[in-house]
Amino acid sequence: MSRRTRAQALIGVGLVLGGVLGFIIAFLSGPPEEAHSWSWGEVESKSPPTGGPNVPVNRSARVAPERRSLSFATDTDCPTMDLLRVPVKSLVTVRGQSDKHIMGVGLVTGLAGTGDTSDTAKQLARNLLLTRDIHIDSQDQNAKNVAIVRVEADVSEGLKPGYRFSARISAIGDAKSLEGGLLTFTELTGVSRRVVYGTAEGRLTVGGFSARGDAANAIRNHVTVATLPGGCKLEREIETSTVSDCGFIYLDACMGQNTSGDTTRITDVINGLYPGAATSLLDSKTVRVAVTTDLPKNSHRAFLASLLELEVEYEIAAHGLVDESSGFILSGGGRKVPVLAYIPSSLGTAPGEGEVMRSYNVSGMCCGSCTRKLHDKALGLEGVKACAVGLVEERVVLIAKGGVASEQILTALNFDKYRAVEVQGGS
Repeated sequence: MSRRTRAQALIGVGLVLGGVLGFIIAFLSGPPEEAHSWSWGEVESKSPPTGGPNVPVNRSARVAPERRSLSFATDTDCPTMDLLRVPVKSLVTVRGQSDKHIMGVGLVTGLAGTGDTSDTAKQLARNLLLTRDIHIDSQDQNAKNVAIVRVEADVSEGLKPGYRFSARISAIGDAKSLEGGLLTFTELTGVSRRVVYGTAEGRLTVGGFSARGDAANAIRNHVTVATLPGGCKLEREIETSTVSDCGFIYLDACMGQNTSGDTTRITDVINGLYPGAATSLLDSKTVRVAVTTDLPKNSHRAFLASLLELEVEYEIAAHGLVDESSGFILSGGGRKVPVLAYIPSSLGTAPGEGEVMRSYNVSGMCCGSCTRKLHDKALGLEGVKACAVGLVEERVVLIAKGGVASEQILTALNFDKYRAVEVQGGS
């Protein structure tokens, strides 16, 4: 056999072995997956997207992913928390689905001498009586039983006429208290004041109290701000559009969740259900979801609901939130951030309130078995009856009087370097 014949035989054997090996690899790896990703860029086109894959709406029951429970360390350590699984709707807002803010100006009656003293309030009271053909002279109107108030509420889209909702009431004039008042019929309009979306009427609920005597006065919380629970009625439906003209739904990350990691996880979980439908924009604050052209318009709400009900992993950031008008304290912590709450002294008492500032031992202010001391010099309040520090249900509560900025306290506790720190109603 010649040398050329032997070479040709070896080449043939190699080709046969290569084909057999390739067939085995292809058989073990299975059929190739169909690519579903597409992109139209960051700028929407003038026409709806065409040529994209047919992404069906999965209406079958889905098995909820396994939830992870909270785990806490020993008593000497700070609480630790694993990643929680939360629905997408708690991390984002749907563009075009924001609440409608409506407002109006009304008259509160039935106040026990704590109403407005201005002539404007008396004129509104006379106009109210004129609607019933009752005429009254301005000189005979001396009682301070009425007050001019501002009525405002936020109404969600999709609600039908007749829906009952609550409103916030705040005094405009020099009324001392709205306690025991009754709001007369008030129309609620939008910003343009052309369309009436709702009406308000009913008894007010005040989140505080005031007591006056000959020797002293006592006031807790704000008595010139009240709520009208269920006293408003929707007269006109709030119309909104969640799908843009080009066929996209935009999910904007809420404040505190607008990081690239959060939007990436949201994009991945949506693409897990509808492959290639979601895209994270360059600002890392918005997730754009494409709606296929063959999806009926009456199914857009069901499609959006399926997106918002998806669960994504999220780690709660530390925060401290206080509402001075109601006295509620909301505090929480992550893995490395202490739990903190700050309230003014008018909302309650704590050990050492009103005393000269001293050193207090506060455990659990940092991870590990460390104990941090808060000194009067650290807060800049040496020898001043300015604030008190106490432990309430194993949570650090700072109660400060006027003249102490909340930023000073947070800086003294080395808390300003963490994100999601929010204090409302501080002195």
